[in-house]
Amino acid sequence: MRIGIPKESFAAERRVAATPDSVKRLQKLGFEVAIERGAGEAACFPDASYAAVGATVVDDPWSQAQVVLKVRQPTLDEVARIPQGATLIRDRKSTRLNSSHVA
Repeated sequence: MRIGIPKESFAAERRVAATPDSVKRLQKLGFEVAIERGAGEAACFPDASYAAVGATVVDDPWSQAQVVLKVRQPTLDEVARIPQGATLIRDRKSTRLNSSHVA
């Protein structure tokens, strides 16, 4: 199963949905991890740190993901990029859920 980790789109967001250490743990559980190029930069995790633990650094983490990990709620444009049948997992404590993003 492939997990996609996109770069957070909120301008002031410095967090990333997975660290290199958590990527390593996900891989031990059998997941393949694709992280968007630059997703960890603001959190001081360069792309090379993800590649070093076996993650695939990509331009589009959405298209092949069965699971998408995010910190904040997705924008409407991001919702449209989530593949049909994929699961979105995000930190519900990071922002209030906006009813316009709920189907």
